[in-house]
Amino acid sequence: MDFYIHVDSRTRHSISLKIEGIDCPSALFPNNPTFLKTDYSDDISSVPNSICVIPALGLLLPIAFVLDACIHVDELDKTYLERVEAIRKAYEKDPGLKPLGGSVIAKQIVDNNKSLSGGGLLFSNGIDATYSLIKERKSISDLFIVHGSDIPVEDETGWERVYDGARETARAFKKKLHSITSNFRKVINEGYLTGIVGKHGFEWWHDFEHGQALLSLAACPAYALGLKYLFIAASFTAESRFPCSSNPDADEAFALGGLEVIHSGFEAARCEKVKTISDFCSENAIRLNLHVCWEDKSGENCGHCEKCCRSFLAGKANGCDTSLIGLPDIDFNTLKKSIRHALLAPDKVSIFADIKNTALRHYGTENLPKELKWFVSQNFERRAGKTLSLPYYSYTLIKQFLKRCFRKCKKMLVNALSIFAQND
Repeated sequence: MDFYIHVDSRTRHSISLKIEGIDCPSALFPNNPTFLKTDYSDDISSVPNSICVIPALGLLLPIAFVLDACIHVDELDKTYLERVEAIRKAYEKDPGLKPLGGSVIAKQIVDNNKSLSGGGLLFSNGIDATYSLIKERKSISDLFIVHGSDIPVEDETGWERVYDGARETARAFKKKLHSITSNFRKVINEGYLTGIVGKHGFEWWHDFEHGQALLSLAACPAYALGLKYLFIAASFTAESRFPCSSNPDADEAFALGGLEVIHSGFEAARCEKVKTISDFCSENAIRLNLHVCWEDKSGENCGHCEKCCRSFLAGKANGCDTSLIGLPDIDFNTLKKSIRHALLAPDKVSIFADIKNTALRHYGTENLPKELKWFVSQNFERRAGKTLSLPYYSYTLIKQFLKRCFRKCKKMLVNALSIFAQND
């Protein structure tokens, strides 16, 4: 099985990479050949092709590991090629992933090492990324935000909301915000790949793809800006480590030219991160509008999904004013319903345990607020991998799907009426 990557076209602010699969499953790519298209707010005309191909490699490398495929490129950065084996070994540290295959062949190997300085941070405007921004703020000069990761590339309204929130944060910290827009999550069939690794208990995007994919998308602007370090925020801690494609070993194996990656925030659990952000806002008299929701694709925090609820609880457990960081105030009934019907994977159980322990340390057993008193009484360990109401869980997913369909239909209708009015 072989994958071929070619630079199809490029401008000062965009790159199109042609990806062609030979002797690969037809379900792997929605189209074969397919095109990875990425637009940058920065001028990347000075970036050599040997680095421009890295966004496609970041997407294909985990696939090559799992399917034992060979990736072919015309030219490739010397440092990145030398790190491929270290990235593979980092993936093999997770149970059930050994041995992995795959290889990368470059017709020409280019040394792009140069004098570099400064640091950039992959920035989602979420809790993990904002904590890392506070922690590393003296070393970070630039923030990179990706459109096409959580917010679909076609959702311009949702993207504007997320971007506006990130821009406010960048201004508050006096950092420069750079945008990256890519169709990278449309290029491969993530559902098909999850079907392959699902028998081992994995999910493709979270457990295999997003770490390398996001780092690779930032390769071109980071190199163009001459950055020495690229920071990526940790999702877990050393004590609560779960399968995740973004981890210290895999992330810090990534490198190109003279650029190195730092996996930041691995020492702090979610409650500590929320408290750090809230305290920073209070001490500096600022307000932030963090984006934590992964169910509402419109760019808002919905205030009723499990992610919104646990983020709110992480703040309440420390006695924080969650309004300072843009988290909605969630009423007790909504909170209770969402948590009771959440499908609890082991990583969520660990996060919930952190919230319980933090709340008990902060309030004690006698002074817990109503919502935390109920939360602390729950045995989440017994519920790991289960939901109290699968029909309700399915209903929630269907409701979110229908809401997205409604928004798309509304947008199409508005566009159609606009065209009709212009032609009238």
